[in-house]
Amino acid sequence: VEGSNKPNYMSDLNTLVLMMGQRAVTEQTGNAFVKYLNKIEVLTSEVPKWDSPQANPGSGEVSAGTMIALSTARMDDDKIYYTTDGSTPNLNSPIYNWIAKRWWSARADILGTYNHPIGPINENTTIKAITIGPGKENSDVAAFTYTVPVSKPASETSIVAPNEETNYPDQALEKPLQSEPNATLIDVRNHWAQKNINELIASGIAGGYPDGSFRPDNTITRAEFATMLVKAFNLQKQGGKVFADSEQHWAKEYISRATASGVVSGYDAENFGPDKLITREQMALMISKAAKVLLKAEAMHFADSASISEWAKEAVLAANQSGIMKGYPDNTIRPQGSASRAEAVTVIVNALTLK
Repeated sequence: VEGSNKPNYMSDLNTLVLMMGQRAVTEQTGNAFVKYLNKIEVLTSEVPKWDSPQANPGSGEVSAGTMIALSTARMDDDKIYYTTDGSTPNLNSPIYNWIAKRWWSARADILGTYNHPIGPINENTTIKAITIGPGKENSDVAAFTYTVPVSKPASETSIVAPNEETNYPDQALEKPLQSEPNATLIDVRNHWAQKNINELIASGIAGGYPDGSFRPDNTITRAEFATMLVKAFNLQKQGGKVFADSEQHWAKEYISRATASGVVSGYDAENFGPDKLITREQMALMISKAAKVLLKAEAMHFADSASISEWAKEAVLAANQSGIMKGYPDNTIRPQGSASRAEAVTVIVNALTLK
C-alpha cells in the first residue's frame, strides 16, 4: 500500500499496484499494471515471444519512391523498433508505431504524421525490425530487403504535377499516359497485377507517369484512390462536401463527388486527409460503398482479424466475401497496412466485374 505498511489500508482508492518497469525511456508500458494482487506464481515454462513485424510490401524488387509500412497484429504496447543501416534494432532505435492502436480513432488527425511509412526507398535498402513489449520476450528480428533497379530512375516525388495548360480543372496529378493501346509500361511487365493495371490504364481510370512507369508497388493516397473510384463508377453527383484541407487540392472535385455519392468521408468535418496514404481497411470501406456489396453472415477468418478497426470490420468482410479484396498467403489481411497502387487497381477491377 503506497505510504503505509499496513495491509488493512488496502481499498478501492489506495491499493497495491504492481507496475511493469520500463527498461528505457522509449518503452511505453506505463498503462500495464495489476491491482488487487493476491498471488504470484513462478512458472518454469518458456516465456513466449512477441510476433515478428510484417512489412507491406514485402522483400523484393520495388520501384523508386516506394514507402514501406510495418505492422504487428496488435500495434499497441508492443512497439516496433527498426533500423535501415544494417544494424540490429533495439530499444534505442526509432519506433515505428508511436501511437498505440487504442488511440488511432482519437488521434486520426496526426496518425499519419507519427506512424508514417518508411521511405521513400530510392536505393537498395534493408529494413530490420523487432517487436518489444511488456509480458513477453522480444520477437525475432525480421529483415526486409528491397532492390531498386538502376534502369528505373528514381523521382524525387511520387506524383507528377498537372499540366496547367489543360482545360480540365479536376485533372488528377497522375496524368494518364497518352500512349498506344498496346504500349507496355516499363515496370509492370511480369508483375502480378499487370493485366489489371493495363486494363485501367486503357480505360483512363488509372494513369502512368511520363517516364513510362506505373510504379505498382508504390503506395497510394486517399485522394488518388477517391479519384479512381469517381472515374471507375462514373460518380457524377454534385454538391458534396468540400473539406478545408482539400479546397486548394488538385482532387477537390473528385473528393466532392465521392463524398456526395456517399463513397468517402473525412476524418472530421474539416479534414479529409487527401495526401495521407490510404490503409487497406479504408480502401475496403470505400470500394464496398462504391460497389454496393452486401454482407453475408460469416465470421472473419484472418489471423489478424482482431486488428481491424470496428468501423471497418463489415466492409473488410464484405469486400473479402465478394472477391473484391483478398488476404495474403500468411492468412492476414493487414488492415492498417498502406495499400499499393497495384492493390488499389486490382480491387477496382474486381469490383467492376461485379457490376
